[in-house]
Amino acid sequence: MKAKRIESLSLIVPVLNEEEVIKETIGIYTKELQKLCKKYEIIVVDDGSEDKTAFILQKLKKEKKHIVILTHKKNLGVGKSILDGFKIAKYKWVFHNSADQPFDLSDLNKVTNKMETSDVVVFTRKDRSANPFFRKITSLVSYTLVKIFFNVPINDFHFVQLYRKNVLKNIHIHSEDTFAPAELLIKLYRKGFKFKQQKAVFHRRTAGSSKYNNPIRYLRYLRDLISLRQQLL
Repeated sequence: MKAKRIESLSLIVPVLNEEEVIKETIGIYTKELQKLCKKYEIIVVDDGSEDKTAFILQKLKKEKKHIVILTHKKNLGVGKSILDGFKIAKYKWVFHNSADQPFDLSDLNKVTNKMETSDVVVFTRKDRSANPFFRKITSLVSYTLVKIFFNVPINDFHFVQLYRKNVLKNIHIHSEDTFAPAELLIKLYRKGFKFKQQKAVFHRRTAGSSKYNNPIRYLRYLRDLISLRQQLL
């Protein structure tokens, strides 16, 4: 049976120094969204890139009317980029995916039925083999800490998620970096919104370099996790 097309979707793409992949990525995302959605937009949030990313994006915007560019003059963090993209999104569903294409957009076809009866669809990685060894360790540690501290029945907090735009109203997120998606999921779950989960393949980066292997980011993550725990006690 052919999957239903999504009525309307805003895709948020946070980027930082992605000159090697951004043009190809936007081309691939555009082709997939044309097939998947009746209406769509791609909101690219340039989080203070210092390479040619901004120049490439401006050229793409002239060629593709569905592209919206939001620019941070300095690096504010991936969480802040995603949340700022959500704020200006205009369509019924909002989604995020990185410039290195860790999630294949065609997999959205698998959840069109789940979308009818849920507010949030969480995609969970079938495995984390696409991560280098150190990222596998930090990913497992962060997941374990969130489960211990907050005890929510979600199996992945840091891959990709699909949200009804209207559930994001009046949800204030303190974290501006990598803990932001987890904080958002925890708060939405505690408010009683309907969740569904779907397994998906986690794809390895093929060009460019990861921006997450930074000890400062791990310290911020731990700080934000502890802060949220204290808020919710």
